[in-house]
Amino acid sequence: MTTIEVKYSCTACKLVRVVCKVRTRRHDEPISAWMPDLTAALVADHGRRSPGCRPKEFAEVMIPVMEGEPVGSMSS
Repeated sequence: MTTIEVKYSCTACKLVRVVCKVRTRRHDEPISAWMPDLTAALVADHGRRSPGCRPKEFAEVMIPVMEGEPVGSMSS
């Protein structure tokens, strides 16, 4: 499985732009199908880093974008 590095921040527990590896999005995969996997990876990573923190949202999520490629994917 190929992964990308996504960064996220949580103001509740003061995490700032921590790196989380997430599986890449397939070129033919709608973003709406990929988002639940992205969300699950971020929530799991956050839970390991801050077990007592249960935010309703992250302050920011940074997904790398390569020119000419779908969001969340890598060049072939």
